[in-house]
Amino acid sequence: ICFNPMPTPSPTPFPTRQFCGAGQYLVEGDDCYPCTVGRASSVEDLRTASGCPVCEAGRWSDAEGALSCSQCEEGKVLTDDGMDPLKHDDPTDCFQCATGFIANSAGSECIACSAG
Repeated sequence: ICFNPMPTPSPTPFPTRQFCGAGQYLVEGDDCYPCTVGRASSVEDLRTASGCPVCEAGRWSDAEGALSCSQCEEGKVLTDDGMDPLKHDDPTDCFQCATGFIANSAGSECIACSAG
């Protein structure tokens, strides 16, 4: 008869980690924070705030934890290239083009009206 004096070790469970839903990112390993205003993300389980990109030109978000950015209303533009979230945090960031110009379909730039 064989005798094994060493007991079989029981498996060590892997530590659980926090999972963050879309519109949130993980901070300090356990806490989920919402994407800030002017930013949005539909991606789940982000690891950094940079995973919540600033809204693109022609778009804004005034809600924390947004999954997507809203488009400027028809005829208005928001020309910032998505670098500054404070320029994408309110629908009033969108503005009417000057006389003689019209907003493109993306609401990202004003283009000159054609003659006539």
